[in-house]
Amino acid sequence: MKKFLTMFFALILPMHLCAFQWDGDGGNDGDWLGTSCCEPEMNCLQAHQMNCLQPQWWRCGWDLEARVGAFRPTSKLFRRIYTHWAPEYELEASKQVWNNIHAWGNVGWYSKHGRSLGLEDHTRIRLIPISFGLKYRYCLTERASVYLGLGACYTLLRTKDYSPFVIHHTHRGAWGGVLKTGLRYAVSCRVFLDFFADYYYQKFHFHDTSEVERHDLNAGGIRLGGGLGLYF
Repeated sequence: MKKFLTMFFALILPMHLCAFQWDGDGGNDGDWLGTSCCEPEMNCLQAHQMNCLQPQWWRCGWDLEARVGAFRPTSKLFRRIYTHWAPEYELEASKQVWNNIHAWGNVGWYSKHGRSLGLEDHTRIRLIPISFGLKYRYCLTERASVYLGLGACYTLLRTKDYSPFVIHHTHRGAWGGVLKTGLRYAVSCRVFLDFFADYYYQKFHFHDTSEVERHDLNAGGIRLGGGLGLYF
């Protein structure tokens, strides 16, 4: 995931950077093309309304973003075994569907080593949340906007425990929910920054066996971080 994000910025970002451009009246009040955070959305809305019968309308209003954040689990047990804060990586794409309403999809990756309680045996956990939903964007200025979103999340859980008294490998998936909020700032007509705070509700339920007693896992928590994205 880290290598993919590096390649994403190295190959795509230079192709979409654009500079400031000035009006032709010779004045000092230069107009920056694409400054408005709402301009891509307004153009896409007009294209959809005027050309809704044409198959090309879905091409506008897209953006793609690479995000890096810090994950803090809400479960005290989770924090005692692993850590209070740990990095996580995400890719997110969104598409305007109507006015300020956007549909979004996100995939994340989280991996952390820890030690079990008691004997302090090595353990590892990996979470791959795949989420989607809708969000509402509200423009504050020509460059800045805030958003609030809600969606569903399906998370893949992978654990590996080195203790002889527990199940060594666990593979599980479960549904949950996500609440998203953040601030976007357009640095050019193609590039934007995103400062986000997301909350994930995610629980995994396990059934005891005749040999091992298993506890349910609360893998939800808060994700705080930033992202760098491109308008298309």
